[in-house]
Amino acid sequence: MKTLANPSQRFVAFLIDTIIIGFVTFLLSLLLLVVFRVKEPQFEKIDPHVKPVLVEMINNKLSPTGNSNLTTDINDEQVALYVYYLVDDETVKNTCARYDSDFSSMVINSVEDCRSYASASMKYTLTSSIVSFMSYLIIIVLYYDILGYYWSKQTVGRMLMKIKVESLEGEDPTMGTLVLRDLVGFGLYNILNICCFIAFIINVIYITRDHISVGDRLSSTRMVRYDEAALNQENGNEYSPYMSSHLYENNSRFNTNKEEIKDAEIVDDDSDDENNLNDSDDDE
Repeated sequence: MKTLANPSQRFVAFLIDTIIIGFVTFLLSLLLLVVFRVKEPQFEKIDPHVKPVLVEMINNKLSPTGNSNLTTDINDEQVALYVYYLVDDETVKNTCARYDSDFSSMVINSVEDCRSYASASMKYTLTSSIVSFMSYLIIIVLYYDILGYYWSKQTVGRMLMKIKVESLEGEDPTMGTLVLRDLVGFGLYNILNICCFIAFIINVIYITRDHISVGDRLSSTRMVRYDEAALNQENGNEYSPYMSSHLYENNSRFNTNKEEIKDAEIVDDDSDDENNLNDSDDDE
């Protein structure tokens, strides 16, 4: 009677096969990028006189209060991405108004170069991601299904762990069964990963020029930062630290006054009792 493969054997086989698939997928992706002439964009060096101006605009956008501390030490590619996502035309216009026409033209040209590079870089990233994903699917089908079908329903990892795939009746599965098994298993796994990644991008990494997410656009809302002191003042100082201490101070005074009044009442009662006794003695 055949025994079922234990989870540790399957896990080790999965790791071995994943390493092999990852390496082959990487090689196939590079080959496809070369064949389709997809090249990573190159960015020309930013003029050292213009770079401080670009960094200043970025810092003003990151923190209008001046808390951002980006310096010119960051590389030009990072500056280009910051400019693309954060710096709008109005900011460029207001900044260039402080300089002469020649230097303003240099700043404007640098901003356009940054935006062009960032746009091309995103297109390259998207294209290479699609190529890598398609290469991965091709390798999955070739490695697990086609080669696995002719390798006694095994892969390299399964051979090393001495396990294989068979039907519930103990027979060898067909090619279609193997394809269905892997497409459903690996396909669903990767689809869930992609969905989680997309959800993360949409809900968290929405660094746009106006900092508005998809949900904010649909609901006509926005996320803002607030100053606690200003918010307390706007709400009539209702829960402000000053009001809390002030109320506590008044409450303490009120409690002190209550104790003084209570002591005074006790003293008055004693005085009344003494007066009544004196009156009784006089009457006698």
